[in-house]
Amino acid sequence: MFCPNCGKEVSADNAFCSGCGGSLKNQPTQTAHKIDQRHSVPKCTCCGYVGEWKPAPILRPLDYILGIVFMFLGIAPGIIYLVVVAANRSKPENREKICPNCNAKNLWTFIY
Repeated sequence: MFCPNCGKEVSADNAFCSGCGGSLKNQPTQTAHKIDQRHSVPKCTCCGYVGEWKPAPILRPLDYILGIVFMFLGIAPGIIYLVVVAANRSKPENREKICPNCNAKNLWTFIY
């Protein structure tokens, strides 16, 4: 049988999953061909954390540095750059994702 929380193969007589610690009581047994569905949350490639990730800040330190560099060309290009970047990253799905467990920044997380 497979854990319904993390997908790890566990013994049918276990009460809790050895991988995630989730309860296995009152769970239907699953065979290997039924576990093929993908999970909707990403898995960290660094620490193996499975769950929701927090979005990165709207403006990163590099954005501030580039804004200041563009301000040497005139104040307008620097401000325009910062406004465009902030508008583009105003939605959390347009930002990098940060693992709350190990703080790894990873846009290329895979849905396992």
